[in-house]
Amino acid sequence: MSATFHRWGDANVCVQPAMALTDAPFHWNPELNAKIVVVRDDLWTLEVDAIVNPTNESLTDASGICGRILEAAGEQIYIECSASDSCRTGDAVVTRGCQLPAKKIIHTVGPRYNPKYKIAAESALHGCYHNSMRVAIEEKIQSIAFPCLYSKKKNYPREDATHVALRAVRRMLDHYSQHFECIIFCIDDDQDMLLYMRLLPFYFPRSEEELIASRLAFKSNPEWKLGDAFGEPVIEERKIRINSSIWSDNQTFEESSDIHTLMANSYVTKEFCTMTTNPDEDRAEMLKKIRTKYSAKPQAETYQSCVEKAKNENFDDITSLQLIYRAGFDHAGIPIVMVVGRHLPVKHIDLDRILLYVIHVMDSLADRQYSVVYLHGGVDEDNQPNTTWLKRLFKTFSSKYRENLKTFYVVEATVWLKVLLWVGKSLGSRSFGAKIAYLDTISDLDRVAPSLKFPDNSSTYKSIISSNQDEED
Repeated sequence: MSATFHRWGDANVCVQPAMALTDAPFHWNPELNAKIVVVRDDLWTLEVDAIVNPTNESLTDASGICGRILEAAGEQIYIECSASDSCRTGDAVVTRGCQLPAKKIIHTVGPRYNPKYKIAAESALHGCYHNSMRVAIEEKIQSIAFPCLYSKKKNYPREDATHVALRAVRRMLDHYSQHFECIIFCIDDDQDMLLYMRLLPFYFPRSEEELIASRLAFKSNPEWKLGDAFGEPVIEERKIRINSSIWSDNQTFEESSDIHTLMANSYVTKEFCTMTTNPDEDRAEMLKKIRTKYSAKPQAETYQSCVEKAKNENFDDITSLQLIYRAGFDHAGIPIVMVVGRHLPVKHIDLDRILLYVIHVMDSLADRQYSVVYLHGGVDEDNQPNTTWLKRLFKTFSSKYRENLKTFYVVEATVWLKVLLWVGKSLGSRSFGAKIAYLDTISDLDRVAPSLKFPDNSSTYKSIISSNQDEED
């Protein structure tokens, strides 16, 4: 495909309007205009911080543009996708770009269009753009490239979809422009290119003429929805919000992310099914219940007491086991913690101290993104802790360490271990379970990290076992 490039802010008509139109829905803003680029090119060839991949819930769509992206990203992307959370319609998740020029891939799932549920489809498509940009901000991504996120096989009307895309991006830039250097609309179709070039002046006016035309167009076309402050669709008759993805002016992304995750989509279904008398009051009550239920204070106090207790422990004996340690970095520079299952002599060591040692090693590391490699090879019944202790371990990883855990690689897993980890999803959290990736052999780790530090061949822990047995005798 021959590339075509349009930088929106570079147009000759980029002149400040002589008159201020306070009732114009989208004001003239040269700073925002300069961030917008329209490209006719292959998305997977762009050298940007992130590209957006329109996929399915399991991130495995091998058709269309998604298939081309996965193919270009190489084998490693399948490990990334299998370790990632699944993605609901309208939401977004991120993985590494692997072999792509782009550093990251933001995966999102577009809606299937049905005229009977037009507002719901519009809300979901808006969520694709909005949540992709939200994830970009969280990942400190400054340049992001969007394809047309609607799928032609899902029958979304092209012009309606273009309005949703431009409105969602413009509203996010109105609030968070400082987080982005460049927003690229990457088009692969002549009709879509014409649509974008025709509609862009209404959302990103560059002159007094375009500003006036924008104001008149939105007044004379009631089907051109403005939505709320973030472009989110609103049913005017009832003022019911369709999605739950905006924040108050004083709320940060970090403060709102858990609530957003818990509220997305589920509350929409409830409102549409029950059509409550006052949904805003119900919504406030639900938020109150969620904040109460998921308050982290009790967990934080318990965890902090373990951290303090670990500071007073001498872990020289456990350190010599090489049970858990920092082993290096993966291809993306993310630190990796190595856990060696056969180095855990459960019958001859205090498991409570082991748990404290895990917290001691992980506490400072888990404040940023990291991955874990668990070597299960050589594990026998002498290395298998009891279920009660495993529950405590699962809960630790699924609370304090869950958010920044990128992938939990399991090497040479047995059927017993896979069943245990499957049960562990219910003991801990589904998001932790979704980050587990199985590797058949140690050599498979070359696809994850180029040079990891592996444990010594000598079985250091045997000396500790012998000394403990002598004491028992």
